[in-house]
Amino acid sequence: MTRRRRFPRWLIGAAILLGGYYLYQHDSGPLTVAAALRDGAVNARIVADGADGTSVTITLTLPSEAAAPVAVDIPSGTVIYGGEAGSQRLITAVPVTIVLSSASPSASARVSTFCIDEFAPPPTSQAALTFVPSAGTGGATTEETEPLHKLADCMSGWPQSDGDKQLAIWAVAGDMLHKPRAEALRFMTDGLVRQMVIERRAQLESKRAAIEQMAPDLSEEHVDQLIEREMRDGMPALRRIAATTADDQLRDFLTHDKDMLSGCGYAAADMPVFQ
Repeated sequence: MTRRRRFPRWLIGAAILLGGYYLYQHDSGPLTVAAALRDGAVNARIVADGADGTSVTITLTLPSEAAAPVAVDIPSGTVIYGGEAGSQRLITAVPVTIVLSSASPSASARVSTFCIDEFAPPPTSQAALTFVPSAGTGGATTEETEPLHKLADCMSGWPQSDGDKQLAIWAVAGDMLHKPRAEALRFMTDGLVRQMVIERRAQLESKRAAIEQMAPDLSEEHVDQLIEREMRDGMPALRRIAATTADDQLRDFLTHDKDMLSGCGYAAADMPVFQ
């Protein structure tokens, strides 16, 4: 995933109340979204708002309009999954509460998110996402995502930009904190190169039909050779861009995120990447 995640995003408040506030007085209190889905209290639909992984729209619906009122908490740090193996995982940046009742059996909230997997492609605009990993996607264990949950929850109270917070998520998810600075830079550069190669090849493949239409006498093998030559000729520039991007990201992370990570429970001063 590219550095585009650095661009500032709007932030929603600490809680969104959709429906009657009186529901907070309900004896059972709000349900977590995990409990609400597990118990069948609500149905959930999630779609990506754009193609950069910075926000999603979550729609919760009561199974029946006659169902009892329910308030559902979606904590910051809630993981959201794509539907295919290797697809990007997102994590909510702020907590949200959605309130449903027989009068308002369905409600939506737009929620800011961070990407977990730096080098995986972000979901396409309007892609269907889920709170539960699909079979075959690999998913993530609670042990893996719990540090990210805690970090996202803590960062919601810090003034750093969304871009800097995104870098912190990537650093923790990629175990960059325990890498020496030079190794961290190589790790980021190599990952960006792999990602950019995939994106560049996809761009060239998308032009295959146009090439074949413009030059119908070219064989498929010849078109393959043209694509491979373009890939080969573009590699030096691609590597330079990846190296520059990685250097910028690492510098921003080291400059802006150390205090925030320390405040969120990490011994940042003792970690190799900050030495």
